[in-house]
Amino acid sequence: MSLSKNRVIYTRRLYVGFDTEYKPVDSQTNKLLCYTTASITECLLKIRSNDVDFSLKDGSVFQPKTAPLIKKGVDLIRFFRNKRDFEITELKRLLSKESTFECLKQSNGDLVYRLKSFIFNDIQSRYIELTSAPQEYSFKRLMDLVLEDHHGIDNKTLLEMTHSLKIKPTFKNECSLIAHFTTADVSLFHDFEGIKTNFTVISKSFLTLDKFLTYKG
Repeated sequence: MSLSKNRVIYTRRLYVGFDTEYKPVDSQTNKLLCYTTASITECLLKIRSNDVDFSLKDGSVFQPKTAPLIKKGVDLIRFFRNKRDFEITELKRLLSKESTFECLKQSNGDLVYRLKSFIFNDIQSRYIELTSAPQEYSFKRLMDLVLEDHHGIDNKTLLEMTHSLKIKPTFKNECSLIAHFTTADVSLFHDFEGIKTNFTVISKSFLTLDKFLTYKG
């Protein structure tokens, strides 16, 4: 893993608030009227540590006496494989000079760079009428709309820096869906039966704080 990993990861982190409006028909049935969303994108650049991972399958860490030699060997092999570790060092230097970015250091030695403040003019909002097509309210449809709205929203400074150094980041999208009354907003998804096992129920609310749901459009 240490030999092959791509150390630079570019992440679009999407924060999406959504809300439904519905009319109770009887004690068992609701009629969906519409739903609204508001979302914003935060772009992050993560640079993973170049340290060799000596952790074992049980989570413990065994540091062999040959660890320095293994580390040096890994560095040499990565150099001949053109993993651009020298360019990544230069990238970190350039980012440290950018006053608009802050660097968050993680416990494993990874570094995360992000803008010090959101760009609020990138907020996207939608209103979806549902009275004639309630099936349009689904997890799949919501995710498709969010990814469509934020496609191409990037931090040009981060991408230009990586491009100038011929570094090819791994691209990821992470999305946080936020609702104020998930008991109603989530259970009304048209495809709820297919995704409900991905949720944890805490205090009568649907949450996914303990796991991630992988979505592909």
